[in-house]
Amino acid sequence: MFRVVKRYKRKLESHFKKQVDRGQFNIMLDSQLAALVKATARRLEVPTYVLSEHLLQLGVVEVMALMQDEALTERLGRHLLDQHLLVAALDPEPETTTQRVRRISNVLNLLEMLEITADPQEQTDLIRQFATSVLKRQPTRWTTSEAAADEREG
Repeated sequence: MFRVVKRYKRKLESHFKKQVDRGQFNIMLDSQLAALVKATARRLEVPTYVLSEHLLQLGVVEVMALMQDEALTERLGRHLLDQHLLVAALDPEPETTTQRVRRISNVLNLLEMLEITADPQEQTDLIRQFATSVLKRQPTRWTTSEAAADEREG
């Protein structure tokens, strides 16, 4: 069974490579970062180059957004020199998700919760929780009357 899946993936991958113009981008990477990308690709069951391309695309979008501000561009340049070029290995960063991605995730969760909740008072409470978490720069911990009742029962 596994060989059939692997053969199908290979066939699909070769078909995709023929349709899309791809260039090779040989770069040196931190070994832990490369291992993390490979492990993530295995878990998502996609080829490594597909995930690498996606991650590079996300990173470029983030960097381009930062480069709209001259001061941030200078800080980014210093960061790249100090933390990437002039070091033997990357330090594992505790914050792996950017603030922008966390904010987007929180907004999407809020919209989903508002769709589920019909009571206007509960919707107001959800918006208040969201606003409070944004002001405190903390992740939103959603609570609704149903969730609170579930917690009391469990």
